[in-house]
Amino acid sequence: QMLGDPDQVGQLVKALLDNAVKYSLPKGKTVVRLEAAGRKRAKLWVNSQGEPISEEKRSLIFRRFYRGDSARSSCSGYGLGLAIAAETAGKHRAKIGVEYRDGMNCFYLTVRRR
Repeated sequence: QMLGDPDQVGQLVKALLDNAVKYSLPKGKTVVRLEAAGRKRAKLWVNSQGEPISEEKRSLIFRRFYRGDSARSSCSGYGLGLAIAAETAGKHRAKIGVEYRDGMNCFYLTVRRR
């Protein structure tokens, strides 16, 4: 179990999953993993094969209406999903971020658990 509003956290997870599917390569692989991150924390990973998100753009993608490049902006949407996810994470004292490794964009959410 984790601390927080289940509906809001559900929307946050949905935003990460939607993003993974939306920006994955055709027939790309998506992996979801939940792991312990110490005694009172858990870390959710949503990893997908896609165009690498550059290091300088990783913090920008959590801003409202941010559209990083033509590959990402060619998809429909308003650029709000990850911004709302980051806002929700902040309200729940969770940490959200992204890194690139092994050919995958790896979004993570670190939350406090009961």
